[in-house]
Amino acid sequence: MKKKLRLITPLLTATLFLAGCGSTTTSLIWFDGLQVSVPTTYIAISNAQIDGYQIINKILKSYKDGSRTLIIARSVLNADLTPAEYARVSTEKVAQGIPGYTYRSDGIQSFTCGKTNNKWYFHFFSITDSSQDNPGSTYIAQYYFISQGTAYIISQADRSDAHYSAFTSLIDSLHCN
Repeated sequence: MKKKLRLITPLLTATLFLAGCGSTTTSLIWFDGLQVSVPTTYIAISNAQIDGYQIINKILKSYKDGSRTLIIARSVLNADLTPAEYARVSTEKVAQGIPGYTYRSDGIQSFTCGKTNNKWYFHFFSITDSSQDNPGSTYIAQYYFISQGTAYIISQADRSDAHYSAFTSLIDSLHCN
């Protein structure tokens, strides 16, 4: 019996340790009656720290985690558009207005707010700055949606495209308060 316990105890300890290593602690961010879970590694930054970006929307929240920047904004576009029209117009503005733009992918997801099913449209793209000696790309994921008559954009920018899936899971946590 003691021999079995000696074999099982290290396995249980290793399993518990590995399970703890794989978990990520999150915190909730609230904005306009909505909330989203973000990793606690995201640190809130002031809007002044992202003034270098060409953002015309009302920034509600902004966060930084290493090379990643997360921005939650209320759009200046007319929320009377359908969600599909809003996403199309927003995507076209991005594609036409940013030098070095490269399309990656688009899609549709949804979340429920009370009895309302809200669709959001995502647009993944990259921007390459060819004016540098060693051009690099910034990978951007943007989610466009309309909730309770207000249009929103949630964006994440990163120097690596490896975080698209992590951003998608962050967005999956979006819901009403």
